[in-house]
Amino acid sequence: MKRFLLKLSVFVLLIISSCLLVFSLADGRTDAFYLKFTTDTQSALIVGSSRAAQGIQPQVLKSIMGVSMYNYAFSIEQTPYGTAYNNSIAKKLKPNTSEGFFIIEVNPWSVSDHILQSGAIRYRDKDTYIAKTQHVDWHPNFEYMTESYSDKNIFILRNRQRVGDDQTFFVHDSGWLEVYLDANLEAQKARIDRKLKDYALKLPHYTPSERRLNALENTIQFLQSHGTVVLVRMPIMNQMLEIENQLMPKFDVVLQALANQTQTVYLNYSNTTAKYEFTDGHHLTVDSGKQFSEHLASELLLLQTRAYTPLKTP
Repeated sequence: MKRFLLKLSVFVLLIISSCLLVFSLADGRTDAFYLKFTTDTQSALIVGSSRAAQGIQPQVLKSIMGVSMYNYAFSIEQTPYGTAYNNSIAKKLKPNTSEGFFIIEVNPWSVSDHILQSGAIRYRDKDTYIAKTQHVDWHPNFEYMTESYSDKNIFILRNRQRVGDDQTFFVHDSGWLEVYLDANLEAQKARIDRKLKDYALKLPHYTPSERRLNALENTIQFLQSHGTVVLVRMPIMNQMLEIENQLMPKFDVVLQALANQTQTVYLNYSNTTAKYEFTDGHHLTVDSGKQFSEHLASELLLLQTRAYTPLKTP
């Protein structure tokens, strides 16, 4: 019996050791979220949806502002403003931060609820990785890998070998999600058409949420207690803006009122479509993300020096 237990223990240890070894190899190619839960706590954050995750480049902000910001933005579907995301943001913030800088990306979807056919609300952030992952600075993050990583562990090794056309994304150490997509005009047009159709179909099933607006206000107030907060609505294509205007026609009025109430600044770039290119109608291309980040950084720099006046979009 003792011999059997000894062999069993050795076998279990080998399995655990193998898993630990594979998990330690996980990186920015593993999935679009994992790396964000492995880096240290931060004193300057970018939060919001995938528009911010892909479109705001921390290295560009740093080159202009001199501030090292971490991109802790995720997706419209899984990180609307609410308890789950707010708790995760609080955990990612370095303790005792008092002079931090925070960009909160906002859009109508992130303050809306998904309504099921039955009329009930689907709390889409309730059981996601953002709610499950209680430790946001472990490396490797065993909690995320065992509870939220959806692929087989072998893909961790395969993803590390991806290069060129076979790689579709990479999460940088700054949290920025760089996405590689076919730049062919026909492929780009097809992606845009699909995305616009998807959001048009999604529209009847979403409704503005007072609860999520309150959660956004809580996010603002929490981060304000640790530094300066700026609200940003990012550029999107006119067709996507039309859809969002149907979802929440007075979104900008509501956000400006919230900014006034909380004594923050609301920067609205939703009408600057002509200046940028998009991969699918609402995500900036890498080059346009760099261009937008440069413009945003210039305005934020003026805010820091308390000499802010809106700049003309380049």
